[in-house]
Amino acid sequence: MVLRQWLGATLLNGFPTRRTEIESWQAHTPFVSALVSLAEPKLFVELGTHKGDSYCAVCETVVSRGLSTRCVAVDCWQGDEHAGEYGDEVLNELRAHHDPLYSGFSRLHRAFFDEAVQTFADGEIDLLHIDGLHTEQAVRQDFETWKPKLSARAVVLFHDTQVHENDFGVYKVWAQLAENYPHFEFMHGNGLGVLAVGPQAPEAVLALCALGANPDSQAEAKTLRDSFDALGAAVLYKGRAKRLWQQADELWARTQIAEGELEKLREDDHAVWQRVQRAEEELNTFKQAHDAAWERIKKAEEDLQVYQSAHQEAWGRIHQVEAELDTLRERNAQLQDRHDKLFKLARPVLGLARFIARFKNGA
Repeated sequence: MVLRQWLGATLLNGFPTRRTEIESWQAHTPFVSALVSLAEPKLFVELGTHKGDSYCAVCETVVSRGLSTRCVAVDCWQGDEHAGEYGDEVLNELRAHHDPLYSGFSRLHRAFFDEAVQTFADGEIDLLHIDGLHTEQAVRQDFETWKPKLSARAVVLFHDTQVHENDFGVYKVWAQLAENYPHFEFMHGNGLGVLAVGPQAPEAVLALCALGANPDSQAEAKTLRDSFDALGAAVLYKGRAKRLWQQADELWARTQIAEGELEKLREDDHAVWQRVQRAEEELNTFKQAHDAAWERIKKAEEDLQVYQSAHQEAWGRIHQVEAELDTLRERNAQLQDRHDKLFKLARPVLGLARFIARFKNGA
């Protein structure tokens, strides 16, 4: 009976449309959809929304089932040590999806949990989802702080009850609370704890908790867990398939762009190849000119050597002529000296000869 009731509520709602790359909560969207359908909460509050997979699944169920549920998502949208830090782009992207579809009954309240709790009246929250910072102290503080706001019909969800690493302490708080309240836990998807806190919790939720607590119904409880595990896996794989198709489309678009760029590169390559051929022709011409110039240089060097030899020979002849000229000058000087001496000796004789000549002419 319990199994048929919960699975029937789930199958009526179909797959959630918002499936981001953060998959840890997506495996529980079939259950939370069934929970909202059966419990019909007047007010649903989520503490820690991030990209909104779980929150939008609830909102989508409210729309599809025509419920009057009000929904509020509380988050600082800055991240934390477990979710990692991020900027406004996460909230902006969520608003772009959320506001056109759900703003009539839902709001995204950007605030810290301790600040936001003051904006709610005591006893008005029928369904509370705690999924903020996952340390033991933070989870316990969130539960105790928001407990006065819970109604007599209140149900509280705790995510990550099966995570025992990275300073996660949800499982410790869950174990303590489970001793005091009717509860049911799913083990898949990092674990999800369902806690019937209100004394007048919905009958479907109490029946679910009784199913898990009754030793005689453990087989049915296991079947229910396995069924929601399988449904959650279908959501996961459907989301992954969608993202893979999107990636395939992006890759195809990039391939088309790459092919266009390749064709342009081929055209550019042809032009470059023509330029290379022209460059090679110019290089051959240059080499020929270079070889001819080198031959001229070698011929000039040979002519220079001949000139240098002729120059050295001519210079040697000049030195020889200069030496001979010096010798002739010396001999000429000697002859001039002898001439001057002979002239001095012959001067009286010449004078006597001139006198005798004049005497003879006069006689």
